[in-house]
Amino acid sequence: MPANKYAAIRYRVIHNCLSKRFPDYPTKEDLIAACEEALGFDQGGISASTIEKDLWAMKNETTMMGICAPIKYSTTHRGYYYTDPGYTLTNMPLTDVDMEAIYFASSILSQFQGMKMFEQFSDAIDKISDAVNLTRTLDDDLDSSGIIKFDKAPYFKGDHLLNDLALTIKNKKVINLLHKGFESDAAYNHTVHPYLLKEFRKRWYVVGWSDAMNAIRTYGLDRIEEMRVIDGIEFRESQGFSAEAFFKYVYGISQPDGKFAKVQLSFTRTQSKYIATQPLHHSQTLVKEVGSGDSRRVIYSYEVVPNYEFKMQLLSYADKVKVLKPKSLADDIQRMIGSMAAVYKKSSR
Repeated sequence: MPANKYAAIRYRVIHNCLSKRFPDYPTKEDLIAACEEALGFDQGGISASTIEKDLWAMKNETTMMGICAPIKYSTTHRGYYYTDPGYTLTNMPLTDVDMEAIYFASSILSQFQGMKMFEQFSDAIDKISDAVNLTRTLDDDLDSSGIIKFDKAPYFKGDHLLNDLALTIKNKKVINLLHKGFESDAAYNHTVHPYLLKEFRKRWYVVGWSDAMNAIRTYGLDRIEEMRVIDGIEFRESQGFSAEAFFKYVYGISQPDGKFAKVQLSFTRTQSKYIATQPLHHSQTLVKEVGSGDSRRVIYSYEVVPNYEFKMQLLSYADKVKVLKPKSLADDIQRMIGSMAAVYKKSSR
């Protein structure tokens, strides 16, 4: 946390101590202890000189801080107090850096304005921007010169369901989904107890308990043809469901059996640089480097479910990667490459 953020917290703590008079006429040591507790510091983490500077700033830096606190030291009680018992700490004005950061966040959020779920946040940030008198300079730069450009899907089917699904999760409502998988020509009804909304590569999914499958399943919003809330069915609690734990070994969204494999991949010298700067999965670990020069290979290990998304990602690297372990995954990739080659052989005839 930046030093100025620590200072802002200390000002609040000092104000609380002085306004509550608890203990009566707190000493410098009392203020130090209160600030250390609020910030989670060990004893000795805040010096006496730091508190002295804070007290001086709260009293004197009125132009910068906008506080002008009526702090006095009582020689009789040997502690600090407010000369005005009714004094209230006003909201400290944001710095130019703070305001720029808020407006920058607003500019990023505007990328999602087409999605109903995010419209309310855009309005809220606009109000904050107006309240702190943010300039439009940064926004103009972003719009006119295009210094930031997000990769957005031209169309996202199912985004109208996001808000309703979020409410059903919050209110613990059981839903019926008429879901049509990409592999099927027919749509089927699913009774689902929704737990989570998850995004992967510009597609949204709802994760929840499926009564029919008697397990947690994921459903793509772009494949949901109808959704309705079912009354009269008790919501099945998540029973310790954790998104972090559920997706710990998953690349993407699906986990057919939930079992992860210890995978080893060998990347070319150039491709390994991309992998090093943007890991394929959080479990990525460097094993070793073999060879030299342009023939150098870099081997990484992973603990990941070898699902469809993971295999598609490996295929996207073409000849820049080779699966070393497990053999079952290597065989799957080899078989898929063979099928691809067969498609091109047929088309060339």
